[in-house]
Amino acid sequence: GGGDVRYWIEKLTGRIDILHLKDMGVVRENGEIKPVITEVGNGSIDFDNVGFSYSKNSENLCLKNVNLTIPRGRIVGLLGKNGTGKSTLIKLINDLLTVSSGQVLVNGQPVGVESKKIIAYLPERTYLDKTMTVDKVIKFFTDFYEDFDAEKARKLLADLDLDSSQKLAKMSKGMQEKVQLVLVMSRK
Repeated sequence: GGGDVRYWIEKLTGRIDILHLKDMGVVRENGEIKPVITEVGNGSIDFDNVGFSYSKNSENLCLKNVNLTIPRGRIVGLLGKNGTGKSTLIKLINDLLTVSSGQVLVNGQPVGVESKKIIAYLPERTYLDKTMTVDKVIKFFTDFYEDFDAEKARKLLADLDLDSSQKLAKMSKGMQEKVQLVLVMSRK
């Protein structure tokens, strides 16, 4: 439907891949299961034997031995039941959490300051000041992100029939989510 995030990603980009966590990191070839192998450092996101625990006890890993490569240029949707690690994977890619074992690489380098310059992240909860207009938010993003394309943002806002002079506080939740999606999609 019109309010579904997948619908808007497909409308704005024309493509999306779905990755189900139970199938993560494997492909079937002649009935056999084998690891997905791609060249590390080609613009990909790579999980190399990643383990993660929210507690200090490494025996209680919520992610264990995750090996996954997402090639450059792919938009991937993560599917899985509650508690299977979808949000945790995203937070590890964005360096909001630290792995317990293994490593996460972006462009062949460990996540950190440089990866944050090239990754756009749309959190579950908004971090935007709702007293700001969309125009002011675009100005803020232009000043904050060297790769932010204000012209693209304005085109996407127009495509979605969103008024950039309106304050976020006066927008519906769905409209605010569309604004956030536009901001993320407007980074180069």
